[in-house]
Amino acid sequence: NKNSLGNIPKAIMFGLKSSKKSVLSCIALLVAILSPALAPALMAAAETSAQPIDNLPQTREDLANIVVDWLRSQGGFFNENLSIQRIDPSDVNSPLGVFATKDIDLEERLIEVPKKCYISIPDAVQRDEEDSEENMYHNICHLGHTLIKEMILGRKSFFLPYITYLEKTQRPGQIPAGWSEAGKEMLRKVATSGSDLVDWIDTAYGDKECINPDDPLQRYVIEIVRQRGYDLALIPIWDMVNHDNGRINTVHDGHLKGDGVKVRALKKIRAGEELFCSYDMDGENNEWGTPEILRDFGFIENYPQRWVYPDPDIWFELHEKKSAGVSSGLEVHWYPDVGGDISKEDKEEIYFLTEELKRLHEVKSKYLEESQRGSISDHEWSTILRFHRASTIAMVNVIEAAVNSAGINTTTLKTFAI
Repeated sequence: NKNSLGNIPKAIMFGLKSSKKSVLSCIALLVAILSPALAPALMAAAETSAQPIDNLPQTREDLANIVVDWLRSQGGFFNENLSIQRIDPSDVNSPLGVFATKDIDLEERLIEVPKKCYISIPDAVQRDEEDSEENMYHNICHLGHTLIKEMILGRKSFFLPYITYLEKTQRPGQIPAGWSEAGKEMLRKVATSGSDLVDWIDTAYGDKECINPDDPLQRYVIEIVRQRGYDLALIPIWDMVNHDNGRINTVHDGHLKGDGVKVRALKKIRAGEELFCSYDMDGENNEWGTPEILRDFGFIENYPQRWVYPDPDIWFELHEKKSAGVSSGLEVHWYPDVGGDISKEDKEEIYFLTEELKRLHEVKSKYLEESQRGSISDHEWSTILRFHRASTIAMVNVIEAAVNSAGINTTTLKTFAI
């Protein structure tokens, strides 16, 4: 099957098991098998930089700036008053963000990425993702094929600066699907029954026609395109702008329209402020919320958060109430056209919410004590605890809003205090 990542030689798997190098370094082994002259290319800078491999910058910021230079050389735009830097300058492992170095005006141009700089799948294999979840996973699969083809091309790839950035910065295990087995099993206990938070790769690709989910390298490529992709494409630089629905300060015309994505300032941005966009506010009735942000990107989002429980039909957002810029609690915003608020007649919904809160408390007492941690890493354990707390807070607040809306006595809720 020419479309299967399963054709990657077994030597790659030997490299994964016997080397401490990064996962993508094993791609260089594949290149060496197919064409030894291309093997070093995955570790090189862009051809135009003419830098020896030994002189390749090692900081993530430097690698990102090489991508910026490449983007500009291809007719793209990156505002001279922007900088890619660590969110926490004192932490060498801090995630990167895009920051304003000087004040930026309303509607000022920020970033423009022409479509020729996208890594995208051919039109002939694209499917409409709105038709089915199966189509979405089909597109993710083919974007994974496209990415690995560019990796194999090495120095000959048009996208080499971006491929190099991914190889150097995109470590395995950033999203739950790539966690340790112990971490995944613990997160399954926290997640709502039926959630695909952990096992979507095995569920979507269990037939092994697209990828072999038992192959760590193939799983990793799929994780990359799920975490960094925009529907049908990987978009350099734009994928470095972080998500925060409470601090969105950018706007764009759509990444699939026209000749590429064009990003502008939604408001005046002060020097030192980070740029933010939304990863899940593309549609008013988007079934993508806080659990899905964790599934696809590996973090617990700040407020506002969206929580969607399709069965029963409960959709709500949790917003911070602020007075003079200071948080004064949380409030529930119901989705009026999807589920809506809860009345006395909605016994099934109220029962579901109270049972879910009860389950979360049982999970905490049985599994989330430090003594139960075992071999789970610091990153996985802290993420599990944050997700459990976020889920519990959401349940407490939505139950209070539901019983107030339905006019039900709230005395029994005291049992469920955090």
